[in-house]
Amino acid sequence: MDEESRLAPSMPPEPADQPAETRRAITLRGTTVHYAALTEKRGAWEVMWAENGVHYVVWAGASRFLDGDGFKTLVDTLNTP
Repeated sequence: MDEESRLAPSMPPEPADQPAETRRAITLRGTTVHYAALTEKRGAWEVMWAENGVHYVVWAGASRFLDGDGFKTLVDTLNTP
């Protein structure tokens, strides 16, 4: 979403009042990505970042087949316009 839009998420994000095993800023995609995980092993996960004037948010629900490292790899390799 264009960062000028009033609907774009704020950066850095305001943490929700929800439990998270992990909530921190990390480096992916050559920029700062705001990452949160309910649990690293089973999820759910989310990341938010700004790239070229656009705000991105990616969520993934809990999974038996994905972990935090796999989710971060997925985000790191996404093609964006």
